[in-house]
Amino acid sequence: MSSIGKGGGKDGMDESGLKGEEVVKDRIGVLAAIACIAAGCAACMSQGLYFNDTRTALGLMTWGTAITGIIVAVLAARGRRTGRAITVPISGGGRKAERFGSFPMAHHPLELRHAVMLAAAPSMIALLYAAHLAAGPLSVQSTGEAVLGWSFYGCFGISAYYAARSAEGRKLLQAGWSIIGLVLGVTGLASVYGLFPYPGAIFRTDETDLAVGGARLGGLLQYPNAFGAVMGAFLLERLMLLARLRAADFTRGCRWRGYIVSGSAFIYMLCLLLTESRGASLATAAAGIAGLCRLRPADRLRFAKQSGLLLLCGSLAAGPLAASSLAPPLLPGLVLLVGTAGAAIVAAHLAGLGRCKKQGNVHKRRHGYRNRSRFLPAGGVLLTAALLGAVLSPGLVERSSRLTTASARIQMYRDGGSLFLLSPWSGQGGKTWEASFRSIQSSPYVGEEVHSGYLNIALDTGLLGLAITLLWLGAIGAALARARSRMLPPFLAVLLHSAADFDMSYGLTWLLIIWMAAAGITRKPGGAAQPAFPPALRLLPRGSLIALAGLLLLASATGARQAVSLSRERQALAAAASGNIGQATALLEQALALCPARTSARLHLASLSGAAAQAGMLRRGLAYDRADPELWAALGQALSGSRPMEAVAAWEQAVQLDPYSRQRQTEALSALASLAGRLREHYPQEAGAAAAAGYKLYVRYEELAMRLAGTANLRNDRRFTVTAEAKDRGRELGEYVLRYSPVHR
Repeated sequence: MSSIGKGGGKDGMDESGLKGEEVVKDRIGVLAAIACIAAGCAACMSQGLYFNDTRTALGLMTWGTAITGIIVAVLAARGRRTGRAITVPISGGGRKAERFGSFPMAHHPLELRHAVMLAAAPSMIALLYAAHLAAGPLSVQSTGEAVLGWSFYGCFGISAYYAARSAEGRKLLQAGWSIIGLVLGVTGLASVYGLFPYPGAIFRTDETDLAVGGARLGGLLQYPNAFGAVMGAFLLERLMLLARLRAADFTRGCRWRGYIVSGSAFIYMLCLLLTESRGASLATAAAGIAGLCRLRPADRLRFAKQSGLLLLCGSLAAGPLAASSLAPPLLPGLVLLVGTAGAAIVAAHLAGLGRCKKQGNVHKRRHGYRNRSRFLPAGGVLLTAALLGAVLSPGLVERSSRLTTASARIQMYRDGGSLFLLSPWSGQGGKTWEASFRSIQSSPYVGEEVHSGYLNIALDTGLLGLAITLLWLGAIGAALARARSRMLPPFLAVLLHSAADFDMSYGLTWLLIIWMAAAGITRKPGGAAQPAFPPALRLLPRGSLIALAGLLLLASATGARQAVSLSRERQALAAAASGNIGQATALLEQALALCPARTSARLHLASLSGAAAQAGMLRRGLAYDRADPELWAALGQALSGSRPMEAVAAWEQAVQLDPYSRQRQTEALSALASLAGRLREHYPQEAGAAAAAGYKLYVRYEELAMRLAGTANLRNDRRFTVTAEAKDRGRELGEYVLRYSPVHR
């Protein structure tokens, strides 16, 4: 009897202990989910983290990595004090507890491989960029920003993992996904109606090839194509959920959940149409077809009907907005918006009324479902809706028939391939394309982005980084497919569009990818997971946690220095604009002391410094940004008074790094002509060499312009021609060479 009593007491203690661990796990999950939501909203309001060198972006990434590093350090320290092993379960099943020091957390069936999937891959990519910092990349500042960014993505993955491990955290994570989507969609539409005048939210142009109606919606991301891809992802998630809802979800008892889902889907559909993005629309359609195939047969026709009706209502609203160049009259425009939104919500409800009440009864699986696949009816519905939508909102169709930008994309990919072959295995560090494309471009197109996320990763980190990225994304996709998650179609849409555009240059894209993985691969609490590995516990060395904490804190410290350096530079520019040159110089010196790789601050400081200090300052800058033509041009100008031949070499390098810049070519010719004239009397030999070098530059400049003019179908976005001043300077240099140095002719 006593043994039974003891056993019962022990069971009671174990049960209370598990409940306590569950409470702790839920609290941690809620805090982690709140951190994810806050980071996502901050990323949206910071242009999707496209520009890392802003105070908002640097502050977000610095604080995120710092807080995570501190937490990891505290866990390691607590484990040291209590003398307990820091263990991590490698089993996928059971309710075994994992302990970090004396910090217990009940293990959820979300396998350890999923934790690795969310956090380890970004950390590995951050280490690749860090290795480039040690080896010497093309741009030290851009590579440092990449290290900080990918470290932050890894920290975000850790937060998403712990949020997904608890029931409350999962609920908040799913709510946060909706919040992020509505923040992007509602602010985008509000900017159309003038209720949220966000700079750059609407892309306006007179070129009908870029915008049929003269305007396209870019939203908080300020780029229509990327905004369209993100809106397509949110749309597909809503449509997948909408097709699985019951009739009860459209009642008060379920808080009108169905109406909320269909209303948000209409917002995303309308935003997607207003972007006029061909690639985003095709990626969304292709991913939607994949999602249709993953649905149960009973849900496929419903998915098609609801998608088609939302497309029709969205096209009905988008047509007048596009015709008004996204500047509709406020009251009539809002009336049309509310009317079409209401029609879309009601139509989605009516389309879902035919949901089979017996869908839970699955027939014998020996031959699969006995229901008809309904692929042909579903395809017919979608095709009909697409045709009617094209009639109601023809802007996207008109843009699809004009492929004038395709030639520039093809040339860009060819140039990117040649740049990749220069360092195929390891790449050349952060923003390799932006630093190098001017020197290798085959025509004067405009494109600081290579318009392919995968090619951009290969240029930065080589085949090694590309392989890690593809394996990581492939593992996420496989996990989503196994779980039959509704996050699979939006995940595919982002990946497909990233192949033809630079969505992956937005930090928000990576946050959403991690978010989809965390929300999509989480199993329901009642479902038991199968162990991926033998059920055992493996010791995680405390030194590994300490090293991880140190690396995160180092990355955050670097980010903090960059943020302060940026602030000093902006203060210096304000002081210089007000005429306080001394204060501006002091602030720029502080900015460079904090971040020596900040080329913009170095150029500003050089412009305020004397000739004697300029050359040394600019030479030191080349160690951090050796492919910047601005830096070489400034060095050529600084050396012209003391080291003329070195100045000639600097100007030649500046032109070589940016040959399709008529401004750079003209500046170089003017500088060399002035240098030759100044040296003519006392240093005729150096003057002849400078004139000969300048004349060669002019000949190449003229040949480049003639070749461009004589080649059909080559884009000239940079308006590259031989300027009148360049012709005068070239004539002057040629006459000098003919008169004084015929041997250099």
